[in-house]
Amino acid sequence: MRVLSIVFSNEDYERTVASLRNQTVPNDEIIASKTYPDKEHHVRVMRAVNDVLATVNLDNYDYILITAGDVVFPRDFLERCIKTNADVFGPGDALLFKRDAFKKLGDKFPNIPTTDTYITFLAMEKGLKVKSANRMIHRLRRVGELRSPIAYLEYGKQAYRLGYEPIHMLFTSLNASVEFRNPKFLIEPFGYANALLRKTEKLDVAKFVFRKQLGRFSRFISR
Repeated sequence: MRVLSIVFSNEDYERTVASLRNQTVPNDEIIASKTYPDKEHHVRVMRAVNDVLATVNLDNYDYILITAGDVVFPRDFLERCIKTNADVFGPGDALLFKRDAFKKLGDKFPNIPTTDTYITFLAMEKGLKVKSANRMIHRLRRVGELRSPIAYLEYGKQAYRLGYEPIHMLFTSLNASVEFRNPKFLIEPFGYANALLRKTEKLDVAKFVFRKQLGRFSRFISR
């Protein structure tokens, strides 16, 4: 089982790389990339990751892991993920793909602020088997700790573009503010409302996301 791991960070990433080197399923290659000095975090991350992807032959690998440099992985992380036979693990700070699944998703990362969420919904729309690895990893800082309040307005806007319906948007922001002990998540609904009022253009997965969330909400209230 051949695994390529790409670590991106604008800070130190030694603990992340060390935890990947200590996996029970060994990595065949680990590429650590410093992100570009861009005022927009998602822009510098996507540029760094896509530049690395352009230099490798994905056919040489069975799995591709793309992770932030402030994540520590348990020793059996790759082993547990591979045993589930899922096509994609996401969204979150660590994304793991089967090679063929990654190719179906375009072989590179789209340049939008909510890339991990977008690519996860796209995988679901294409009928790929998707799981979450968020509870399997250890973050070295709170989620979103370094983001500015303006960034949360942008993420709220992107939630609208993704097709989130309003009730789900409110629940998500409230839940995240409690789970990650970060009240800045409560700013996101204001960005969502602004995008709604401006009738901002939605992404290609929006109809799928809206139907999926509406179906979940309908099942919840019918219990």
